[in-house]
Amino acid sequence: MEKTKICSCPKCGNDVYESLYSYNCECGFKCGKEIWGAEISIDDVKKICEGKETDFYDFKKEEKEWTAKLVYSKEEERVVFKFKDRTSLKVVGKCPICGEDVKESKDFYLCSNYKKTCNLIIGKDIKGHKLTKEELEKLLNKETVSNLTFTWKNGNTGNANIKLDENGKVSFLFDK
Repeated sequence: MEKTKICSCPKCGNDVYESLYSYNCECGFKCGKEIWGAEISIDDVKKICEGKETDFYDFKKEEKEWTAKLVYSKEEERVVFKFKDRTSLKVVGKCPICGEDVKESKDFYLCSNYKKTCNLIIGKDIKGHKLTKEELEKLLNKETVSNLTFTWKNGNTGNANIKLDENGKVSFLFDK
């Protein structure tokens, strides 16, 4: 592959070139051509090098899927994900882990500090059960939500109780 300059490196200012699997600079800057299932275009690498954000990409790692932009972080000296702005999301309560606002996204209720200093995330649909506002309120108050019907991986349905564990994840409790 012929070395053709793509852009100036956002880290050191030298030239960024295309290699077989990534876009690189001799200083160590690197952006993969494929990141978690998303094909990164040369045009988007140019945006990254100019300090701009890319358009949104859909990423997938095992069972997890997410949408984010890519941008170069001078602090971290690498290309990072930039997620949708959570500040515009509706506040639905206070986080029982860190005390910050819990906000409602399309599929989840999550702490405004999620992925920063807190791990609280609650799915709106938990194994086929659509969480009600009252059930969410109980979870945020560290109460147990009783006798809900879920559909398990094997297709069977059954009842269980749920509550938040100390890490902000929903855990299942079964009657003995």
